[in-house]
Amino acid sequence: MSIVVNAQWFEPKTDREEDIKAADRGMQWFLGWMAHPVFVNGDYPLVMKTRIMEKSKAQGIPPRLVICKERSRPLNQESSTLTPPPSQPLLSPPEYYV
Repeated sequence: MSIVVNAQWFEPKTDREEDIKAADRGMQWFLGWMAHPVFVNGDYPLVMKTRIMEKSKAQGIPPRLVICKERSRPLNQESSTLTPPPSQPLLSPPEYYV
């Protein structure tokens, strides 16, 4: 089983600090939403959790983002570990050279 993370790519419009931060936020929201829990620390990006928490609080509603409990974070993060079947090596030569 594998995962494909499809995301928009963001580049800063200029070298200004606010544009660089905006591009980073865009990447955190579109790529980090799926990739951060699996490949980084088992939880959503901090910028995403903070923004959703602030908006939800301002609207007087419960947070709309599922909070990853501490005990489930290792499971999320370890789900990206590649484990080949015991009978096969981790990397095998490509077959398209035949």
